[in-house]
Amino acid sequence: MINRDVMVGIAAGAAAIATLLICAFPLAMSGAASLIVAALVGTAALLVAPGGPLGPRTKPNEREARAIAEAKLKIKSLREANAIVPANRSEAKSVIGKIADESARILGVIESDPNKFAAAEPFLNQCITPIESLVGQYAKLASRDVDAAREFLQQVEDGLPGIVHQLDKWYEQLHINDIAKLMSGTIQVEATLPTINLKTVGDTSK
Repeated sequence: MINRDVMVGIAAGAAAIATLLICAFPLAMSGAASLIVAALVGTAALLVAPGGPLGPRTKPNEREARAIAEAKLKIKSLREANAIVPANRSEAKSVIGKIADESARILGVIESDPNKFAAAEPFLNQCITPIESLVGQYAKLASRDVDAAREFLQQVEDGLPGIVHQLDKWYEQLHINDIAKLMSGTIQVEATLPTINLKTVGDTSK
């Protein structure tokens, strides 16, 4: 796969060369003027290209990248905590597995969609960090079979399905803007497409 920077460089160079040829021949500009215009066009192409200073983002910024990396570690910790939950708490183990899977699904969307990079820090701080802390404490006490913790453990187990539900809501919320764009595009297409009389399509009897 060709590196993105190489592709952007090739595109900017091609734009500059095309501009130079147009300026030099059809427009009959002087050599110096043609070079200046071509350089400006090439620079502009680099600026507005994806990942450029003025172009659409292709990578998370430093804080977002750090949040994504930390969230991955939290999800790994979730799975490790689930591994030490005793087998006799199979229902809880199953739900914690779902929590880890759903968390990974959310993070995968955030990491792969530039429009969702900004959700990395809220997801880390408001969602996965408190969940990982709670599950970690639960797993530790459950694995040690602490009698005094039975009531607490039961409370946590009763609340685990609610966490899955909240994660589902997080996933849906991430796609609100995508849904709105799709609806807007559908309305625009329906408004601009010509009306087709389906009764006459394919009718060769006339």
